[in-house]
Amino acid sequence: MTKTVFITAGERSGDAYGALLARALKSRLGEAVRLRGVGSDQMAAEGVQLIGDISPIAAIGGLEAFRSSIGRLISLVGLSRRITQEIPRTDAAVLIDCPGLNLAVMKRMRKAGVPVIYFVPPHAWAWGDYQGKAIARWGAIVASTMDIDDEYCRRKGCTVERVGHPLLDVIADRGGDRPDPGPDPEPHIMLLPGSRSHEVAAHTPALLRAATALRAARPDATFSLSSAGPRHDALVQRACREAPFPVEFVSGLDYGRVRRSTLVLCACGTVTLEVALLGVPLVVLYKLRHAVDRLLFQAFNKTPFCSLPNIILQESRVPEVYLNQVGDEALATHALDLLNDPDARRRAWTLREQLWQKLGGPGATDAVAELVVRELPSV
Repeated sequence: MTKTVFITAGERSGDAYGALLARALKSRLGEAVRLRGVGSDQMAAEGVQLIGDISPIAAIGGLEAFRSSIGRLISLVGLSRRITQEIPRTDAAVLIDCPGLNLAVMKRMRKAGVPVIYFVPPHAWAWGDYQGKAIARWGAIVASTMDIDDEYCRRKGCTVERVGHPLLDVIADRGGDRPDPGPDPEPHIMLLPGSRSHEVAAHTPALLRAATALRAARPDATFSLSSAGPRHDALVQRACREAPFPVEFVSGLDYGRVRRSTLVLCACGTVTLEVALLGVPLVVLYKLRHAVDRLLFQAFNKTPFCSLPNIILQESRVPEVYLNQVGDEALATHALDLLNDPDARRRAWTLREQLWQKLGGPGATDAVAELVVRELPSV
């Protein structure tokens, strides 16, 4: 009998993880599994029948949820209803990150007796205990990606299976685990403003101001500005056109281009780990646009770091610039220091090797697929 696995992903990175998981499940179960879920083009390309797109979810992540438009909230409510309708025909669910949606989905699925695997659990150790307690209460299996998740979730009474980090699978699948090709002869700086609309709007001007200062100090440098995907192409293209100097537009995160860059300036998020795992020097920026966001951040944030490389290693290895505290000039200063440092690439490659070793190598999505097969009834 065909079994149905429901997969939800609420971010660009989660869509990539969900796609590789779908591939792993099909390789094990073939026609005996039906895949449905919420995601985007990568999951769809691997045969997942999507009942909703991630756009309204990604738009309300983090603290910006407090100011989401009415239209987006209505879209999310409609999506939640469609997910509820899927529960009677679901044999197992895999929820990827995105606690704003997935904690509610987890509760409904578990009430109906559906096995739930929470893949890439919410970073409750950074923001608040209620998320970890909710996962433990409803009995979802945590597919843990790093040590800090393991330790926190076990303390809260969760059932934890360490699977490794799926980003290593994504990088290996796209050829990013090959030997370092080295940067292009002329210095090139890639600017990555983020994957959410509010991040792109907040970070792009700061990145371009820093790039202007860098260009004044290093006239030989070239720049590119990358969108996270088609949804933000128009906004990023307009920023490139309006820049006071030539800035190349890049659609999506091109690993080859990242690896040939001398330096990457990027918004805080999963992309910080991606760049570090590719062995390229980076500076991370974090900006909260509104006073209420800053108050909430100060009240609830429990970690001294914002970037995943620093969080994973529990030490400051990547410069983090909180623009609300220090301004754009600090971003340009950190970037210029790395750009002029002949040893920066070697240190970035050392950081890459330490992160690969700490995270355990590829194989996370295969491990989660095995968990799903184990939890499916009569498989």
